[in-house]
Amino acid sequence: MRIVIYALFSLASLLYWAGMALPAAAQRQPNKPVFDNLVTPATLQGIRGNLCQVMVVNQPWLLQIDPKVKVEITGTAEPDYLALMQPPLMVRFKAEVNTKTKQATAAVTEMEILNPTEKIKAGAVVEESNTFDDPKKGTQPATINYEVTGPVSGYKNGQMVVMGLKVAVDPAAKITVKITEPKMLLMLPAGTVMTADFDYLTMTQGKGILKEAKVALTEPLAPPKKPMPNAGKKGSDPKPPANKGKTKADEAKEDAPAKAAESEK
Repeated sequence: MRIVIYALFSLASLLYWAGMALPAAAQRQPNKPVFDNLVTPATLQGIRGNLCQVMVVNQPWLLQIDPKVKVEITGTAEPDYLALMQPPLMVRFKAEVNTKTKQATAAVTEMEILNPTEKIKAGAVVEESNTFDDPKKGTQPATINYEVTGPVSGYKNGQMVVMGLKVAVDPAAKITVKITEPKMLLMLPAGTVMTADFDYLTMTQGKGILKEAKVALTEPLAPPKKPMPNAGKKGSDPKPPANKGKTKADEAKEDAPAKAAESEK
């Protein structure tokens, strides 16, 4: 009997001390970091690698770009920007193509700049309105309308080459931009305003993780402007042209009214 009572007492003591020890062990576990979320306008200062420097209400923030960051860049572009485009960027436009020359019959007046996605692939799609004259004989109409999507392999003097198709681009073409490729954040100039969605440690200000960035371009994408010749150099101010062909007598006649006015004072 005494042995049973002692065993029960020992078990109860063990359970008691085990219960007391669990909270202490839990306290020794490192606390998980607590993050807050902030969605705010931010001015881009620069990007290097996977780090993005922005200003939020005059406070600098260093944001690590999340590998799964969501990006949306919308706006317009000038035709000359096509010369700077690099993969994965593509253009999408509609063109009427001569079936014999394989060239577009008119300049493109509307175009999109985008990047490949699950739904957007490079290729040329025949418009539904186009049909073969006689499918059995295999004859084709003189022209076929295509919707072309692909990278720009060349652009010079208003001529663009996409997937082997040479197309003229109207100087006043309307080019819209809708890019979701995170790498294209690098093309944004300093001073660009974005809507940044990032997480940061509750107890730490100034550092965070960029989850989403939305940019509505206020200026069209265009090649960087070249500085004017001799701009900013000493002695670059243009000199007034010399008074060629004028004699001293002519100059005296021109100065006479001014001298008369001074003598009357």
